[in-house]
Amino acid sequence: MRQKVAHARAGARRILPALDFTEAQQISTRLPEGQWVIAGEKNADPFPGCLSYDPLALSGANVQGRDVVYATSNGTVALRRAAYFSQIYAASLRNGRAVADHVIKHTESEDIVLICSGSLGRFSLEDFYGAGYLIRCLQEASNHSFICSDAALAAEMVWNDRPPSEVIRAARLGRLMLDRGMAASLDYVS
Repeated sequence: MRQKVAHARAGARRILPALDFTEAQQISTRLPEGQWVIAGEKNADPFPGCLSYDPLALSGANVQGRDVVYATSNGTVALRRAAYFSQIYAASLRNGRAVADHVIKHTESEDIVLICSGSLGRFSLEDFYGAGYLIRCLQEASNHSFICSDAALAAEMVWNDRPPSEVIRAARLGRLMLDRGMAASLDYVS
């Protein structure tokens, strides 16, 4: 499986997605001592003794130059399940433009499939909104127009209608993070 995940800004050497904490521990046993960290969550609770899923916890010196073995309830599971695609990219509001530029530069006539990981098997507003942003970035990076599905068009329309911070804070996960005092992280991802 070839995976391209934007991680240069925080200085991580690479991100290794795991299905869960047990698999993250198994992956870490194959890595050189002191060269990795485990980060992530299960049902929005950070793994004990590991880096949090909090985006700000993953943006500092604690990941610089290291492999990040990352397991989340939804996102890393979606990445792993998408392994049959020839190229996989993880995009967000923070790196969407760079991912779109890279995809357009390295894609000819292939379909581009966006997968929103959702939350506990359900629709997730922040993922849908992020997909709308990525669709906009892909269209702006391209010399030609895309034929979008109705779902893609709806995502882009949601992106066009509201500012990021408003949508992220209104979504279920955003409200949970606000309740946990993580407003600065929501500002960071918005």
